[in-house]
Amino acid sequence: MKHTPGEWEITRVIIDKVNGGAVFEIKGDSNIIWVADVRDKANAQLIAAAPDLLEVCKTMLAVSDLWEVPEPVDECYEGKYQSLQNLKNMIKEALSKVEAR
Repeated sequence: MKHTPGEWEITRVIIDKVNGGAVFEIKGDSNIIWVADVRDKANAQLIAAAPDLLEVCKTMLAVSDLWEVPEPVDECYEGKYQSLQNLKNMIKEALSKVEAR
């Protein structure tokens, strides 16, 4: 899947006099391509942050091998390691939605 490269930013707010509210224009740095046109500021901010969030997920997954613990796990650390494994699984699931794995 190919997406518009980040950084993305909200470049302007357009007041919608017909329907009310505002439209938030989001552009990427690759030749200033229009990425999205949304009507809610919170959604616009989330969309603008998407490339950064994607990079964080990829980096966390790449270093997740450091989280692997040989068996048997000491009882006092078992819950912590399970939480890390759950986080790793959440990252994989999120990336699969983005990258259509």
